[in-house]
Amino acid sequence: MNSFKKKEIEKVEIRDDQDRLIRREWVAVDDRCIHREDGPAVEEFDPETGNKIIEIWVNTLFHGKHRDGNLPSDLDIDPLTRVVLMEEYYRFGQLHRDDGGPAEIYRDAETGHITCKVFRSDGAKHRDGDLAAVQEFNGSSGHLIREEFYQKGVLHRDSGPAVVEYASDGSVILSSLEYYNYGQKIEHDPAPYP
Repeated sequence: MNSFKKKEIEKVEIRDDQDRLIRREWVAVDDRCIHREDGPAVEEFDPETGNKIIEIWVNTLFHGKHRDGNLPSDLDIDPLTRVVLMEEYYRFGQLHRDDGGPAEIYRDAETGHITCKVFRSDGAKHRDGDLAAVQEFNGSSGHLIREEFYQKGVLHRDSGPAVVEYASDGSVILSSLEYYNYGQKIEHDPAPYP
């Protein structure tokens, strides 16, 4: 039996001085909180193009930003190129993704290349299997330029440096290497890094 009471929702539209739709939100009648169970609770539109530029899924029954099915809860879209500039995945109000994918993805508006991926678990930067929790990429070329390894929100890596930067040819920049053990910086690594 579902103990949640279905909220009565009202759609509110906000228009600019030229009567162009710029924001649409769904609010609960009883407390005026932004809330929607079957779609985005907030949509924003570019007044020039009419294109949707922001979509936010909020379900107060699940403590804020939330969307089922490992789908993004928060999207920012370039009004001209239509590239999704930012997508964030939330579960129960915290950045989180169950399927092993990144909880945050950022893209370059012109190329569409991913510029950054951040992997999170219950809000904390985290990734298992000796994989980087933060990856930064060159927006023009798409090449990997930096990696950071986290465990439960702190820089940590057992098998090598927790921070690594890469040159444009993909080689490791040795002067960039930083070693961490559960958030504590280690001044030198006993084993050489390849």
